[in-house]
Amino acid sequence: LAGALALGLFFWPARGAHRWRALGALPVLGGLFVPFFWWLVTGTARSNGARNKWIFSLPYFDEERLRHWTTLNLEKAWGFFSGTGGEGTEGYFPPYLFVLLFALGLLVPLLHRRRRALVLLVGGTLACALATLSSTHFDSHRFRYLMPFLPPLLLLALRAAHALGGAFARGAGSAVRGRAGALSWSLAAGALAWTSWPEALPHYGAAASEIAQQHVVIARAIRGLPANARVAINDAGVLAYLGERPTLDVVGLTTNHSVTYYLAGVGSEHELFEALPPARRPTHFAVYPRWWRARHFLGRAVASASVPGPRTAIVGGTRMVLHEARLEGLDRGEEPLRAEVRGERVDALDVADTLDERAHGYEAEPWRWIDDTLEAFPIDGELVREGGRVVGRVERFELAGRPGRALTLVLRAHAEEASELRVRVNGAEVGALPIAGEAGWEEPSLRVPAEHVRERNAIEVRRSGWPVGSFHWWAFATDEVR
Repeated sequence: LAGALALGLFFWPARGAHRWRALGALPVLGGLFVPFFWWLVTGTARSNGARNKWIFSLPYFDEERLRHWTTLNLEKAWGFFSGTGGEGTEGYFPPYLFVLLFALGLLVPLLHRRRRALVLLVGGTLACALATLSSTHFDSHRFRYLMPFLPPLLLLALRAAHALGGAFARGAGSAVRGRAGALSWSLAAGALAWTSWPEALPHYGAAASEIAQQHVVIARAIRGLPANARVAINDAGVLAYLGERPTLDVVGLTTNHSVTYYLAGVGSEHELFEALPPARRPTHFAVYPRWWRARHFLGRAVASASVPGPRTAIVGGTRMVLHEARLEGLDRGEEPLRAEVRGERVDALDVADTLDERAHGYEAEPWRWIDDTLEAFPIDGELVREGGRVVGRVERFELAGRPGRALTLVLRAHAEEASELRVRVNGAEVGALPIAGEAGWEEPSLRVPAEHVRERNAIEVRRSGWPVGSFHWWAFATDEVR
């Protein structure tokens, strides 16, 4: 709407109001207000939705993914606007009518020598296209992410229809030309709306019905939970609005910082809940079983709600289930299990905890979604789960130390075959960690001499042979003084 108003003020200023044309830039303030409001109430101006669905924010972004999403979204966009697409896009507009009118709309300012307007239109169109087409969910829910993009494009197309009508009545008076333009504008608007209406109405009805049959039912069950209940959800805002209980959105759309865990993989998803303070951990989960990975957290089912399938109009799956949370032993992996280490614990890195990795400058080669893993092995009769990364070549990170005191490094690892990890600290090779390839957790340790220890220590660990899963690093300062 802001874009449409801006273009309208630019192209059709009121009589005698040309000097006020700059007011068309005022809607830009609306775009700036939104991130400012987010920053004011949440402490961050970044959009969680954008971070969840923007190609360039993917944790494992590379050239191959860029090429895949760009090609796929361009094909979908052409099908959407040209009216020639496949299932879900073929009925929006009459074939090629929108594209033709849009092209003519760009010609109008060019023919009238209003090149500044043309630059504004082309630049704005390209900016909107980049913002929209760079989404991994570009075509979700009848291309709902195109909605901010459509008003200026529709306005441009209808401006072309208006100009065509006026051109056909060029020899007539201004009143006739105005009526001809208005008639053409109305016919074009009607044609664009007519083909989308038969699909839009049943889709809207189906979406409303699904929300009522599934989300509202689960929200009612959440309202019946104890007052101190906290519910983890995956992408269903109605549960937060109508459930009347605090929620944690694992997908990250309505909860800050969780999106990085969700996108990183199943090991990081586990680490999200481990990183939460006990008071903030969920007592229940309301999830779609079809795309919920951390199933070990799901306890007894309390309620469920289903909608007809196999395809849905708006909900994330045909079935949603409310579970009791099963988080016992979640903190069992925070300390070394077998290593006998004496000294002061000065630092720790929980691998696959994305915020902890960022704080320690962690990186690994290769860096892939498939290597973000979750393992579980018994220790003293209790199952200990840890998220981590299977590292094929090298991992780098920083750990704190006490200058002048030796440092003992402890690694929680798992590997299917024997291997050896060569360790460098601040550029100096200090030894190796042997990996036996046992069926369970291993926790080898390595002493770093005091002369190599600094307040912040750059650590590089290289594999020789089979990939080794890295799950947790600890740093202990010993009593040795240089």
